[in-house]
Amino acid sequence: MNIKKWITRDFPVVEETATVSECLHRMRQYQTNECVVKDNEGHLKGVVNREDLIDLEMDSPVSDRISLPEFFIHEDDSITHALLLFLEHQEPYLPVVDEDLKVVGAVSLHDFLEALVEALAMDVPGIRFSVTLEDRPGELKKLVDALSSGKINILSILTARELDGKREVVVKVDTEDEKLLHDLLGMVGIEAESMEKEEGF
Repeated sequence: MNIKKWITRDFPVVEETATVSECLHRMRQYQTNECVVKDNEGHLKGVVNREDLIDLEMDSPVSDRISLPEFFIHEDDSITHALLLFLEHQEPYLPVVDEDLKVVGAVSLHDFLEALVEALAMDVPGIRFSVTLEDRPGELKKLVDALSSGKINILSILTARELDGKREVVVKVDTEDEKLLHDLLGMVGIEAESMEKEEGF
């Protein structure tokens, strides 16, 4: 999934000519301790942190305390790449730049959670169920083929490896017929460990 859909234009950013007072105001406005800095043409210059501004006069320029960004993403990067950067740097925002390194927006942790909601199909009605399969080629195909035989569409699917050579699979499908699901899975020798209807929102 591409990050472009979840880029926000409303985030803490100032130009490099901004004063400490202006930068701190922007941080308070967004309830964060960090602000993205760009030049007058929109290119990413770096970031400033509240702690870096403590010993400066309020009318001092923030340009003296800009740190080169160790983290930013391009607008065509993937959601998974953004997640790895969030985990690595633990920052509330990731600056997003175009191919010319011009700031086009930012992605927040909240934006990422919205992307996750869509990827997991939490916003649409259906049934989410979990099964445990052998962790080997072909096992997942049996599950998919069983659902296909009942003309059931898969809305999302997640897998996670377990320690005993098994793989947990969590699937969201576009039916509300639990009996049909149990019957289809039973035909290929798969038993659902959990099954829950979701109304979406």
